[in-house]
Amino acid sequence: MFEAFKQHYTNGIGRQKNNIKRFFNLKEEDIVVVPSGKSLSIGVVKGEKVFKPEWENRACNLVSVEFYMSKGSVFKIKRGDLLQKLESRLKVKTAIADLVKFQDEIREIIDSISEDEDIYQSCNIYTKHVKAAEKNFKDELLQSIRNETIRLSAGGNGLERLIKELLEIDGYKAKIKTKKQSPDIADIDIEAKKEGRFFKTCLLIQAKHHRGETDGHGLKQLMPTKIMMLPARNG
Repeated sequence: MFEAFKQHYTNGIGRQKNNIKRFFNLKEEDIVVVPSGKSLSIGVVKGEKVFKPEWENRACNLVSVEFYMSKGSVFKIKRGDLLQKLESRLKVKTAIADLVKFQDEIREIIDSISEDEDIYQSCNIYTKHVKAAEKNFKDELLQSIRNETIRLSAGGNGLERLIKELLEIDGYKAKIKTKKQSPDIADIDIEAKKEGRFFKTCLLIQAKHHRGETDGHGLKQLMPTKIMMLPARNG
C-alpha cells in the first residue's frame, strides 16, 4: 500500500504515514472518538471505506461510522466531562491517534450513555447554570482573600478549612491531614476524593497562605507522597 503512496506522492508522505496506516487498519466494530470544538462524539466503525477524489484537499478518504445518537442528533460529550489525560490527548490536531490506553474510560462513557441518556442530557443543561454561579462566587471569594477582607484563622489552618469546605460543596469527601506525616519533606495538607459520572478523582493539596508568590516548595512536598501512593509493579 505504501509503495502506491510513494508513486503518487513523489515528495513523500512524512509524518502522515502513521495516520494513513491507522485509517486503513480501522475495522468493523472499532470505537472512534471524534473531537469537535468543546465537545466530542463517539461512534462505531461499520467497515465500509470510500474514496472521494473530488474532496482531494479535504477528507477524500472516508470510513462509515455509526455515532451514538440522541433525539435524532449525534450525541455530544463535553470535554470537561473527561479525565485530564484523555482530554489533553484529544487536543492533537489533524491526527488519527491511538487511544487504546484510554479504552476503559471510553467504555465507561459509552455504558453511561446507554444507561441514562436523558439524565445525562438534563444534567448538562443544569450544570451550565450551576458552573456560572460557582465561577462568580469563587472569583469574588478569591478577590476577598487577596484584599484581606475575609477573616481566616492564622497559621494556614483557616485556609485549609476553607478549601476543605469548598471541596465538600463540590461533592468531594475531604480530610485535613495531620502534620508531620513523614520524617522527610513529604506532606499533604488536604486529601479529597470524589466519584464522578465516569471516573473517580483523588486530589492531594498543599495549601500556602502568605503574601507574594509561592516557589516550588509545595510541589516538592507533594512529589514524594505521590511516589509512595503509586501501586507496586509485579516482577
